[in-house]
Amino acid sequence: MMIKLGLIRFSWYGGQIYRSLKNYYADTLTVTAVYDVSDRKYYSGGKDLYACEEIVQAYRAGVFEQVLLAVADPAIYSQWENVLQAYGIGIYTLTGTEEETSAPEQILTGDDLPEATELHVFSDIYAVCTNHTDSDLLYFYHQGKAVRDNYYQSDVNWQRALLNAPLDPGHLPEADEVHTGEYFCASRLWGKNYGHFVLQELSLIYLMEYHRNFQGRYIVPRTRFAEEYLELLGIPQDRILWQDDLTPEKIYRFEKMIFLYQSGYEHWKMRTLVLEMAEVLKKAAGCDDLSDCPKRLFVQRKHNRRVLNAEKRLKRRGFETWFAEEHTVREQIRCFAGAEIVACATGAASINSIYMHRHACFIEMFNKARVMPWCTETLYEQDVYYIPFVEMPIFYADHSRINDDYYIHGIILDMLLKQAEILTEGKHDE
Repeated sequence: MMIKLGLIRFSWYGGQIYRSLKNYYADTLTVTAVYDVSDRKYYSGGKDLYACEEIVQAYRAGVFEQVLLAVADPAIYSQWENVLQAYGIGIYTLTGTEEETSAPEQILTGDDLPEATELHVFSDIYAVCTNHTDSDLLYFYHQGKAVRDNYYQSDVNWQRALLNAPLDPGHLPEADEVHTGEYFCASRLWGKNYGHFVLQELSLIYLMEYHRNFQGRYIVPRTRFAEEYLELLGIPQDRILWQDDLTPEKIYRFEKMIFLYQSGYEHWKMRTLVLEMAEVLKKAAGCDDLSDCPKRLFVQRKHNRRVLNAEKRLKRRGFETWFAEEHTVREQIRCFAGAEIVACATGAASINSIYMHRHACFIEMFNKARVMPWCTETLYEQDVYYIPFVEMPIFYADHSRINDDYYIHGIILDMLLKQAEILTEGKHDE
């Protein structure tokens, strides 16, 4: 029996799901209404995050029977799930189970790998590309089953929907493009975000290059900072397959693929490796003489989550206002390595704190809707003084406000700066 579906889609990812539904599930499903919730009209900004009267009316009018959520972001998915359930609208799930996950052909372990981490090796593996906000994702299939090893892959059902062919070994499609040799997949969700790239992708490339003597090619989302970082690590262009050169219109086959698999991924397990990598990058960036670098940095954001009232107070105490995206990777590394105190509006640039020297001080400022001190463990290992501060007063975190600009109480900001000065005074050479 044909099922009438309403499709709530988000970003390019949702568009790819829509195309796959029409090509792969046309015999059992028909999409009778599509709602692109990237459109701001579905965002109310009030008590309910999403305004969905149009969707509710269509459901009650019988336009569709259930809704399929083509949303990759777990937070957005969860919020839409709650809204639909509140109106009694059923959520359709594509067929697929955990048993469809393919097991690796070889598992590599070693003392050089982070905690609870293994390298999983597959041969003759298929891949299809899709896009999601600022990320490019590759979905992998081996012997007709989805491969779940790649950190931040979405649910196996979405993987199944993205490949426009049945997922069994007897019906695999012909690949449009075959890549011979050995590859390491360093592609992750949010891989085009500077902070996520350094912590979750570059660290894996460093592991393979400096610990595992990997001689193959790396699959990496292309950005200016990725190009600069890979150059600093001494990796030539001919050993990089830029994921942006892969398109959703093609199916790819790789002769051999390696993934880093970590049970219960938590970024703090990578801290030793990340800090080791930071020392290599500091040397490559020319951090022997940092006399030309400012000693006090105020790292401001350009477009959102800005600290609106800090610049004048910080300037009086000798801080130079600084926008990370205006600087090369080499400059960012050197400036953080040479600073005594960094006051930073939290964001991707916070990861640059891994380059700070012992007994420096890192002040990280948050608005009350988004408190994510993700550098705490590395700062502790570095023996860098860390002062996190949250916009006051603190209320229940409202997801709709996570990118709001904010104010830090002036007197409290002065107190924070005084603490940082006391902590760092005379400590640099200890």
